[in-house]
Amino acid sequence: MPGAWRERLTHPAVAGAIATLLLHAQSLGNGFVRDDVPLVVENPLVRDPGHLWRLLTSDFLTGSEFTSGLWRPLPMLFFWIEARLGGGDPFLFHATNLLLAVLAAALVGLLLTQAGLARIPALLATLWFASLPAHVEPVAWISGRTDLMSAMLALLTLWLDRRAREAGRSWPGVAAPLALVGALLSKESAAAWPLVILTAEWVRTRRVPATASEIARWLAPYLAVTVAWLIAHAAIAGPVALPPYVDAALAARRHAAGWFVLPAYLGFLWPGFPHSSDAPVPVPASAGEWQTFAAAALTLLAFAATGIAALARRRNAVPCAMVLAPVLPGIVVALTRGFLAHGERMVYLASAGVAWLIGEALAVAWARGFTTRAIAGATAGLTVVAGAVVTLTLQPRWRDDEIVFRTMTERQPATPAGWVGLGETWMRGGRMEDAERALEHAAALDPRLPSVPLARMELYYRARAWERVLEQAGRALALDSTLYAAHLTRASTLVALGRAGEAGPDIKSLLRDRPSDPSALTVSGQRYLALGEPALAVAPLAAAARVAPDPELLAALGGAQATAGDLAGARESLERAVALDPTAHTTWRRLATVCAAMGDSAAARAAMERAQP
Repeated sequence: MPGAWRERLTHPAVAGAIATLLLHAQSLGNGFVRDDVPLVVENPLVRDPGHLWRLLTSDFLTGSEFTSGLWRPLPMLFFWIEARLGGGDPFLFHATNLLLAVLAAALVGLLLTQAGLARIPALLATLWFASLPAHVEPVAWISGRTDLMSAMLALLTLWLDRRAREAGRSWPGVAAPLALVGALLSKESAAAWPLVILTAEWVRTRRVPATASEIARWLAPYLAVTVAWLIAHAAIAGPVALPPYVDAALAARRHAAGWFVLPAYLGFLWPGFPHSSDAPVPVPASAGEWQTFAAAALTLLAFAATGIAALARRRNAVPCAMVLAPVLPGIVVALTRGFLAHGERMVYLASAGVAWLIGEALAVAWARGFTTRAIAGATAGLTVVAGAVVTLTLQPRWRDDEIVFRTMTERQPATPAGWVGLGETWMRGGRMEDAERALEHAAALDPRLPSVPLARMELYYRARAWERVLEQAGRALALDSTLYAAHLTRASTLVALGRAGEAGPDIKSLLRDRPSDPSALTVSGQRYLALGEPALAVAPLAAAARVAPDPELLAALGGAQATAGDLAGARESLERAVALDPTAHTTWRRLATVCAAMGDSAAARAAMERAQP
């Protein structure tokens, strides 16, 4: 290989990008798994091109029938675009994730080179980042896009910022603050990233003296966009809240678990960690147990050591800040609100700081002679190879839902989410007895988890065991009264059973929380029809049809309009219904009846001919 090409391919940024591409290329064959379905595939705000503005100005999970207290419009915009370009195939979504991971690895290499590390230490540290098994989750899982996008843009912010500073500019320019805006609009973990910029600025004063006002002016654009984002986030998403089933005792334990966030996230980086989807942060048995105090001491020590290194203007303060800044929002939210974010994807950006620290340690070893250099190089090389092997074996475990949830139950057997997911997957595959056993196991692990009766409700709905559907919906709502699916399923079941009068409270709750939701409007209209009030059914059915023009919905609307005496409106709705589904014989017959009532015998005969099977 010519020397010039060897130089290019062994540049940390290039080598990191190539390694990431090779190690994660398998993900291109993955399907939609777990949250990908409600977040992307079945999300009406993503599917319908007319809802883009609402998609970008709503809670992250608005279209998924949940409320998260999060606002992440940039990934949702990309999902919306990819849904238009790729026709709903998962390949384009996975290709975008892979590209973001490649860019992030390249930026890690660029940052280490920019920091002045020697080529080999920087190369090994970048390859460690590229081969890290904890990165499989955000790359292989489409829903991990938020972490990839936020991390890539945060790293780009730092690289552009330091580049502008070393070029002697008086302010960071437009590109770096704009990259920070993108990181913030991708995930809340970027909220503390200006602290990394501040640390880098302060450490730089060891070489190039600067006044406090000069540092403040440099930081001003980053602080401005962060404050603006905080205001917008509060207005659009609101605060993060605990599920209603969390009582005071569990809430106290979840608050205490905030001290375990940093140790748990760093634990994801160890080679022997049992990698699986949604690896949990430990919740202590009590807020006062010794493990909580140990975790708190470790967390406070990490922040104190970083602060001391920053005050001393040591160069390793910058990567230390990179490790802690993305974790800080999660720690604060856990300690103050008891909200815990799970999953190895949470450590993606922080691991870039760990890679930098590894590079710094290797650089020290490289300067201490051949023996130390050989030992450090061999250790780093073996770690990279081991990580690459684990990464390659983990990728197939994200192929489909059953494999994902099987892995969760094998590697995190005490986590009920894996058993619930496995039960739901088996249920949708027709394995009802296996699904019931998995859900029983999940209930034994955590009897207060509303997702268990919610899944059982769906299981019994498929089996048409209506009374058991109502029973499980009631149990789920007793644990969490805000569950949209439970209210909707119970209301529609009551209407179908001829007990439409009892569905009123559920429908009222649905329309109070989501007045324009087509499913809630549809069941409201069906209830009025069941109660013999077709005139009242027209408005909600028409509103639902404007959002989701389903042929069955349009047929129901046409029937309500006809019964209410609006024959012209009924004809229009029924004609739209048969245009969408020309095989709907019942709708054709209803259209023939309406046309005959309007005196259009020719249209009535034509419709009746189409009504014949």
